[in-house]
Amino acid sequence: MPSLLRQFKAALKTKKMIAPSDGVLVAVSGGVDSSTLLHLFKEIQEEWGLRLHVAHLNHQARGEQSNLDAEFVRDLCRTLDIPCRVKEIDVKAMQKNSGTSFQEVARRARYEFFEEVGAQTGSDKVALGHHADDQVETVLLNLLRGSGLKGLAGIPQVRGAYIRPLSQCLRTEIESYAEKNKIPFREDPTNSSSLYKRNRIRLDLTPYLQKNFNANLKSNILETAQIIRDDDEFIQGVVEKIFPGMIRREGKSLAVMGAAFLVHPLALQRRLLRRAFFELTGSLSRVSYKHIESVLGLFKNDGRLRRVSLPHGATAWSRGADVVLDRDYEIPELNSKAQDSEEIIELKVPGSTRGPLGRLQFATKVATPDEADSANCSTTCAHFDFDKTGPDIRIRLFRPGDRFVPLGMSGHKKLKSFFIDQKVPRELRGKIPILTTAVGDIIWVYGKRISNLYKVGVETRKILIIEGASV
Repeated sequence: MPSLLRQFKAALKTKKMIAPSDGVLVAVSGGVDSSTLLHLFKEIQEEWGLRLHVAHLNHQARGEQSNLDAEFVRDLCRTLDIPCRVKEIDVKAMQKNSGTSFQEVARRARYEFFEEVGAQTGSDKVALGHHADDQVETVLLNLLRGSGLKGLAGIPQVRGAYIRPLSQCLRTEIESYAEKNKIPFREDPTNSSSLYKRNRIRLDLTPYLQKNFNANLKSNILETAQIIRDDDEFIQGVVEKIFPGMIRREGKSLAVMGAAFLVHPLALQRRLLRRAFFELTGSLSRVSYKHIESVLGLFKNDGRLRRVSLPHGATAWSRGADVVLDRDYEIPELNSKAQDSEEIIELKVPGSTRGPLGRLQFATKVATPDEADSANCSTTCAHFDFDKTGPDIRIRLFRPGDRFVPLGMSGHKKLKSFFIDQKVPRELRGKIPILTTAVGDIIWVYGKRISNLYKVGVETRKILIIEGASV
């Protein structure tokens, strides 16, 4: 096995990660991986004529320990005579109203910080300490939650200005090098916490698979990921060539032209839609298989207005043979009243979604019974047993024949009869949002009554909270 320094140099050269005299911003958390990475760059700094800087973001997630991490990185940089930028940011506060996980908010904050410091220091590249074990965990994590080729390809060694020179080196090799060269580092106790899925993969799943199925699991996954990465890059190259012929720009919107789009195989169609979404929003985060399949369904030209809500405030809607992607959606004027009633919108859970007719915004979150305060819930807010509803909630308008079990009743009641009993004027009945499960069961007639079948009970473990507000 070649030494870690030789592997490091080989990765820089073969992947053309850096050039002589480059400015390199090294992201250092204080852990063994990033601390070792910094020492390796220091080893070659004079030989390559590199301008080194260090960036450390204090997430303030572990109180005084986070502050000690930051001070450790400052001391390490003083010892190595490398300029260091440290920034403090309260990620927990940022997460509160974001609708995403702490890890995702922290990741975005880090990359924004790297971009900021990289520009200030004139750095050409940003070096990250991901290693081979991170690759294995990423592939397994993506496989378990469902992924396309890009997710199964793992973490790329080079992505734009970001480089990962240790991505083919095992953690044991890094730890051995650090011990041999007396490189100081700090241990993060959260790395051994079973609260995080990635930790459970590293601590439980990977050792189990190695012991009971394949002792060479890590090397085999790394090889497979490389094959998938090469295939993915080839297919994406094809997408980039044909993408311009699929798209017509209409102001801030993108029209995917059905005549040119539908002649391609399904595999390319999915990628073309993801490419269009990225063109519109600049991000593919939170875009799932379900989202893409829903947009594909819009190409079934049956003359109805249909719409799909997507992450980042985007919307896709059918227009003849084409599908339009927009971030500032307004329903086009259509004459048929039946068309409005056929509109089905997928609710983002957790998140925020514009409802039918564009008049209401629905915010959702999942909470424990202790966190949910039903006393403060008005007629525009409802609580449901999340284990019964599931995360796939749809919004539509009234349809003839609709039935549900109103709260306090044991049997089904026609929605038309319910409206009559509630003295809802006929002209308003078709404008009240109806929330359903993925299979079509009505869980809430907005502002009127939830379903008795989905109410919160004494055995409820998770509560789905949905609240509507005028826009």
